[in-house]
Amino acid sequence: MDDPDLPLLTAVARGDQRALEVLYERHGQALLAYAVSMLGDLAAAQEAVQDTMLACWRQASGFASRSTVRTWLFGIVRRQALSRLRRRTEPSMDTRDLSVADSSPGPEQTALARAEVAEVRAALKHLSDEHREVLWLTFGAELPQAGIAEMLGIPVGTVKSRLHLARAALGAALPEEAHR
Repeated sequence: MDDPDLPLLTAVARGDQRALEVLYERHGQALLAYAVSMLGDLAAAQEAVQDTMLACWRQASGFASRSTVRTWLFGIVRRQALSRLRRRTEPSMDTRDLSVADSSPGPEQTALARAEVAEVRAALKHLSDEHREVLWLTFGAELPQAGIAEMLGIPVGTVKSRLHLARAALGAALPEEAHR
């Protein structure tokens, strides 16, 4: 696997603080956006990202290269966010395994392309946590499906089906004029 962040993580494992800073510069904003999407609270999300970078510092030498460093960091921030959510209340994520669905383009992609950002934000609120999460990891964090599967501990087929169902549900939740 050709991972441009691997030399940085190796340097972090040797105690190189500047390498950790570079990793943060590369991935910090995306990690924060993901944490905010999960927690809905900027301060809690910032804490989750700080704890993620601390975990990176402490655990860099144990990185097993089963994924990219970016995917590994997203896995850590996800665990940090879920831990904070559990402290608030029981999580509402549904972890049912879904069947593999056809991923060919459909009318929902056309509707999404025409929708306004505010409409998409409003429609996202109608999706389940698992669907919002897979959409965010795919399009927001730009993680590969295999990396998302590894991070969430689910098969790649489940990632594909969740993504397909999430896109369809998002398209259905958008206002009718977005479908024209």
